[in-house]
Amino acid sequence: MHSAPAAALNVLAADSIRPMLFQTQWSKLLRGLNAVEAKLSKLIMLALAFCIPALNAFAGSSEPKFEDYKVDSVFAGPNHSLESFDQSDDKWIAYRSNAIKRKVNFAGHYVVYTGGCGGGAVCGEILDAKTGRIVAGFPNAYLLDDPDGSYYDAEFRPESRLLVIHGTAADPETDQQGNRLQAINRTRHFEFKNNTLILIQID
Repeated sequence: MHSAPAAALNVLAADSIRPMLFQTQWSKLLRGLNAVEAKLSKLIMLALAFCIPALNAFAGSSEPKFEDYKVDSVFAGPNHSLESFDQSDDKWIAYRSNAIKRKVNFAGHYVVYTGGCGGGAVCGEILDAKTGRIVAGFPNAYLLDDPDGSYYDAEFRPESRLLVIHGTAADPETDQQGNRLQAINRTRHFEFKNNTLILIQID
């Protein structure tokens, strides 16, 4: 049997050891938590490094902007006389003759103009004010208005190569991959490059 003084010493020793053990365990726990936190921080940073550029790219591609297709300068005239062309339709002869008299309204030195082309549809052409030549036409005819309440509209600017066409196509149309699309009201974004309208986005 232990004597009373020895027992008292044992109790005191045990009491002094308990805080030390607790402190040691607490330190280990804190170190473990710090290690987990560091790993989580690294994972979050890696995720952000991949996600932010992707989100920016997605946001940037959500809708083409006119300022992203700016030209260097806008032709102030005078416009070249209209070049001869094969056209027996007096109505379109008048459309073109009037268009060459207008100020540049598209892509630096071009004039966009439209006219009725039958069946309640509108067609469009692009005229080079510097040469007097018709260089391109709209890729489709578009219904002036549709039973669903939509109607044709086009957006273009003198300082930009971007052309936006709203409305329902009168003839079959395809997306960028050549897939045929249903004839409904859509918004189409075209880049005008090398006298060609290139479809870059369609809703």
